[in-house]
Amino acid sequence: MDITVLYCDRLHAETFRDETFEADVSPFPGILDGYPYCFVKNYARHRFGGFFSRVNWGIGRHVRQYDAVLINGFGRLTYWLAWAVALLCGKRILIRGEGTPELLCACSPCGRTLRRLTLGAALSVCDAVLHSCSGNQAYWQYHWVPERKLFPLPCAVDNAKLQKEHGRLLSDRSRLRENAGIMEQDFVVIFPARLTHRKHPLDLVAAAAKLMKQGDARPFLLFVGDGPLRADIEHMCLKEGVSHKMVGFVDAWQLGPYYTMADLYAMLSEYDPSPKALNEAMNYGLPIVTTRVVGTASDLVEEGVNGRRIDIGDTDSLAEFMSLLIRDRAQAVAMGRESLCIVGDWSYGKEVEGLVQALESCNRSR
Repeated sequence: MDITVLYCDRLHAETFRDETFEADVSPFPGILDGYPYCFVKNYARHRFGGFFSRVNWGIGRHVRQYDAVLINGFGRLTYWLAWAVALLCGKRILIRGEGTPELLCACSPCGRTLRRLTLGAALSVCDAVLHSCSGNQAYWQYHWVPERKLFPLPCAVDNAKLQKEHGRLLSDRSRLRENAGIMEQDFVVIFPARLTHRKHPLDLVAAAAKLMKQGDARPFLLFVGDGPLRADIEHMCLKEGVSHKMVGFVDAWQLGPYYTMADLYAMLSEYDPSPKALNEAMNYGLPIVTTRVVGTASDLVEEGVNGRRIDIGDTDSLAEFMSLLIRDRAQAVAMGRESLCIVGDWSYGKEVEGLVQALESCNRSR
């Protein structure tokens, strides 16, 4: 196959300023190595978020050169331009996207109807639709995509690379903790995310505070990230006497040492359709606590096996689960081993298989 990746902006291929983190984000090492690619000029005034953050008028010239085009959903103007050109030129159209049913809950009834009619019509002329998890599959089915057009493209990260990094860092775990001011006996709960209301970091502090008041256990909270709630988190931790460390912003490819220090990974978002950080934490052998609405949670987190799924804002269940693992460290380690086993089936190899199946199906249908 002659494959080219068309980038609609240079974000993450070069250093840029992330205002949410109030930090400069460095390029991911090797992100452009080993495959052909092209940057298509972006004419957007604002590059961060929104339908008009990708305005690449030259995308059609590239689409016309290929037999098939895989489009990253419909959330940007450029994606619709690529879809329209591919449709007019008779190209095979494959769609992937990160939507889950929870996204629809945020829409008004009229908005849901309009979205369903618009996307349903666009998807009806596509040759294949790729889904990253069971929630994503349900989202496409809601938009009338038939089963014969659906193919798996599981949410995945570079498992082999991350597990190799974990093995290298594991022998330094005690030193890493000591340098971070964490005691060997501390039970560390890591929260690596933007510190925003959507991520619910204050729920973790509230749950830890409940344990402190009960005199049951003392978790150590490790916040890796930055955002508008940072001051609120620090104030609440100091007020409740919760042991914590605010690391600040860290580039995604430098999170390994922090995962290695941790005993439990927490993702408490009210909406996260396909978070790669969840896969990353599992590759570091961590048990998981996450909200039920996280897109891949029902696939990657098995209740009582490698973690627990809770409702948004359910700090009682969160506190109960943390207490359970603090009192039984062996169970926490066992759950972490299960995370490694489960995430092994969510690999780049599985993504390749799904994409090849979709392309073969496109050829047969044409």
